Amino acid sequence: MEDLREKMMAKRSNTSWFWDAYTHWPAEHLSREEREALRDRARPAGTENGTGDTVGDMASVFIRLKDPISLGAPSEAVKTLFQTDGLAPFQARFSDQELAAFDGTNPNTDPTAGLFVFLNRTALQDRKHRRALEKVATIVDVGPPVLLGTPLPQTVSTDTAPKTKHGTDTPIVAIIDDGIGFLNRRFTRFAADGVTLKTRFDVFWLQAMEQAAERDGIKIGTILSSDAINALLAKGDEARAYQSLGQTVFGPGSRQAIKQSISHGTHVLDLAAGAEPASNDPLIKVSLMGVQLPPESIADTSGSLIETHSIMGVRWILSRAADGAVFPNVYINMSLGTVAGTKNGTNFVEYQVAKEIQTYNARAASAGSKGRAHVIYAYGNAYQSRLISRKALSGDQAFSVDWRIQPDDFTASYLEIMTAEQNQMGPKSGQKADLPRALDLVLTDPRGTEHKNTVPKPGEAADIADGCRLYHVPARTLETRAGDVISVVGASP
Repeated sequence: MEDLREKMMAKRSNTSWFWDAYTHWPAEHLSREEREALRDRARPAGTENGTGDTVGDMASVFIRLKDPISLGAPSEAVKTLFQTDGLAPFQARFSDQELAAFDGTNPNTDPTAGLFVFLNRTALQDRKHRRALEKVATIVDVGPPVLLGTPLPQTVSTDTAPKTKHGTDTPIVAIIDDGIGFLNRRFTRFAADGVTLKTRFDVFWLQAMEQAAERDGIKIGTILSSDAINALLAKGDEARAYQSLGQTVFGPGSRQAIKQSISHGTHVLDLAAGAEPASNDPLIKVSLMGVQLPPESIADTSGSLIETHSIMGVRWILSRAADGAVFPNVYINMSLGTVAGTKNGTNFVEYQVAKEIQTYNARAASAGSKGRAHVIYAYGNAYQSRLISRKALSGDQAFSVDWRIQPDDFTASYLEIMTAEQNQMGPKSGQKADLPRALDLVLTDPRGTEHKNTVPKPGEAADIADGCRLYHVPARTLETRAGDVISVVGASP
């Protein structure tokens, strides 16, 4: 009966099941030629992995298991789970970084512990298959479509870089950004001989868009150990090293900020932890970690691509920093932001980053360690951009907003309308609520034509004009808010 209802909803709303508009609209409006161009942009021709199986469209899905794990590591338990008949249609794939991060948690004692898995989008949109997944796991978030093709050759195919031993008094400064010049001398120190420069990076993750690996694997760029970075430093040609890595990891045609003479990530990391190798600057003793986001994530102005890769970066950094009972102080700088979504801690990226910090700190306290993790965000960069408007309405009141879109902008544009619960106390304060059924929306297009529509039911969408659609994303709860466990430092532009 539910399957029939969903099919009727899809027919009436002219759309299939969706998680949010930012991920659904682009997926539905890409032509076959555009999809193939995106698939092949940074990958060799062909869409088969090493085993000869066809690799289709996937989505990154963050899940939490509902049943306790009785035996073995959490990563092996979740992989075994997706091999069962009921979940086989999802053709689940896993990244080494996520499996390692999941193994660092205890899902049996922390019901909010989870991980990203990559699932077949066709199976995800099928109610029968989705219901089978929801019996054993909670779907917390669904990311953008992932088009997989033949993997590019990688310098390091898996996260095999050894962990660096840290004491609790040795802090780590980590950065998640774009265009991080990790070979810059400001991020080095002299070796014992006083001549040779050695990197201060323990490890560096050069992320790229997801690529299929053998069996059930996913490759997301390449991991560079401190030894690998030192080998590049020894060659003495920073520009050539970036160019070679860019061609190997990203492929031709991709924007590569790391090759530019001035880049955002290098500037930000230098402000946070840069130091001259020959100086007595105490920052020389500070170890570094880095995550460079894929170029496509930075190019997406809505921020929907940044969310998944940023959260993965935070989880990876914290899993690498922790070593047994040793939990050093970790300071993660994220001078990035998203235009999409709420800005009150209820968005998935806001919640999950705070949750990862909370988990690290709880584990450190349990181990008797004084080390803590912190995240530093950029704040106020869009303060005068006039992107948000707030209005209290009652009865038949109307509210008009001028939505300015550049006439030569052919990319997708989005406008969000959100309502919040009146209750501002307790763990669910400020969470998104469903829009009222009686709300009418009137869109006046550039030609002056008015399109009046009633808000669709939660989980439904409706086409209201040529190239324009209303999505009603249902209210969702991300357990409890974790905003109070995150250290935030604001900085004006």
